[in-house]
Amino acid sequence: MPGDCLNKANVARNFLDPTSRLSHSKGRGAILSHLIGLSFFGSFLLEPAFPKEILFTKPFDWPIRLIALWLLLNRFGKQKTLKFSPWDITHLLFVAGFGFALIYAELFMVRDTGLINYVKWMNTFFNGYLYFLVVREGLSRRGFDSYVLVRWMVATFFVICLVALAQAKDFAGTRVYIDTFYHQQEIEAHMQGPSAPWQARAPASHANSLVIMLLCGLPLFIALWDMAKFKWFDWVTLLLVLVTIFMTYSRIGVIALAATGFAVIALLSVRRDYKKAATAAFVVATIIVGFAIIVTSFDVGRFKVLFESSAQASLSQAGKQDTSGWRLRQESLKRSIELGENNPVFGVMAASGANNQSNALVKNSFTYQGLLLNVYAFAFVSYGLLGLAFIFMVLWLLLSQVRFARTRQVFAGAAFVLAITLMAAGIAENDLFFDGAMLTTNIIAAFCIMRVSLPPEVKQLPTEEERVAA
Repeated sequence: MPGDCLNKANVARNFLDPTSRLSHSKGRGAILSHLIGLSFFGSFLLEPAFPKEILFTKPFDWPIRLIALWLLLNRFGKQKTLKFSPWDITHLLFVAGFGFALIYAELFMVRDTGLINYVKWMNTFFNGYLYFLVVREGLSRRGFDSYVLVRWMVATFFVICLVALAQAKDFAGTRVYIDTFYHQQEIEAHMQGPSAPWQARAPASHANSLVIMLLCGLPLFIALWDMAKFKWFDWVTLLLVLVTIFMTYSRIGVIALAATGFAVIALLSVRRDYKKAATAAFVVATIIVGFAIIVTSFDVGRFKVLFESSAQASLSQAGKQDTSGWRLRQESLKRSIELGENNPVFGVMAASGANNQSNALVKNSFTYQGLLLNVYAFAFVSYGLLGLAFIFMVLWLLLSQVRFARTRQVFAGAAFVLAITLMAAGIAENDLFFDGAMLTTNIIAAFCIMRVSLPPEVKQLPTEEERVAA
C-alpha cells in the first residue's frame, strides 16, 4: 500500500515536471508528423481502390478528418496562436461565393437538387484545404517535424512510380492485377478519351492525372536540396518520377516538365547563384534537344506532334489520330465558353453540376458536352469571375513566395516552382480543382505560411554583400 502511494506520487511529480511534459509533447508532435504522412500515403495509393463513400466521404479521406478533430480537441503542446492567412480567406470566400451562386441559380437559372449537393461539393473541395489546416496546426505544436512529413511524401511518390511503371510495362504480368485493384476498366468504360494500356496511369484514373500528381511532387526535391538533406533515395525517386512522366506519354506533362525546368533556372537566378543557373540551363537544353532527337529518330507519334506545325500534323494519318482528342477539346471549349459568357459572375456549375440521389449528373440547358480541360476556361465557365479570382489568387500566393527565396525559408523556392508548374499544366488540365495536385499544393502552402526555416546546421544563403566581400 505505501509503495502504491509512492508510485502515484512519482507519476504526479513527473507530470508536473516541465521537462517531462515537454518531452511528452514532443513525442506527440513526432507522432502527428507520421500520421499526416500516412494519411497522405493512403489518399494517393489506397483511396482509388476503395471508391465507396461513408457519409459522403471516401474511406481514406477520413484519417485526415479524424486528425483534425484530435487537434481541435487536444491543445497540448501548442506553442503559438494561429491567425487567418490570405490562403484561408481565398478558400473560404470561394466556398461562400459558390453558396451565393446556388441561391442565384435557384432564383434565376435552374436548380434540381438541394442543400445536400452543396455539402457534398464542400466536402470534396475542402479535402486539400484540410491538409493545409492540419499541417499548419501541426507546425504550431512542439515536436512536429516537417522533414518527416516530406519524407513520407517522397516515399509516396516512389511507390506511385513503381506501380505506374509496372503497369505500363506489364512487369511480370502485373498490369491485370493493378487494373483490377484500381478498377481501371470500370472507370475507363465511362471516360471520354481513356488512356492506352501501355501508358503509365495507376493509381490515377488517367495518364494526365498521374503526371499532374508527379509534377506537383517535384518541388519537394528542391526543398530537400535546400535543407542539405538530399540522399541517395531522393536521387532514385527523382529519376523514377522523371521516367514515369515520360512513360505516361502525356504531352502536357512534357510541356509542364519543361516549364518546371525553366522555373528552376529562374529561381537560381533570383538567388543570384548564376553558376548553378547556367548549369541548370545547360541541363534543361540538353534534355530538350535529346528528347527531340529521340522522338524524331524513333518516330514517337504522340510526342512528334509537339515538334510539327498544325498543318503538318493534320496531313499525316498519325497526326490526325494524335490530335483528334485535342480538336474535340477545342470544340468543347468553344461551346462551353459561350455558356460561360452568358453567366459571367457565377458560371454554370451551380445549375449544371448538380448530382441527384443516384449520383448521376443532372443535364439541362446549362450543361456543356465533352471535356473542358483548361483550368482557366473551366474556372470561368463553371464558377465565373469567382472561379478566376480563386485560381489567380492561389497562383499569386504561391508565386509571391519568391520574395523569400534568398532567406532561410525552406519552401519559398518550392512554392514558386510549383506555381509555374501549375500555370503551365493548367493549359490542358484542371489541376487547381484536382485532389492529386491540391493535396501537395496545400501542404507546401502551409510550410510557406508557417515559414519553415533551414535547420541551424545549414548556413544561410549568402547575401550579395557577402558575395562581393568574398
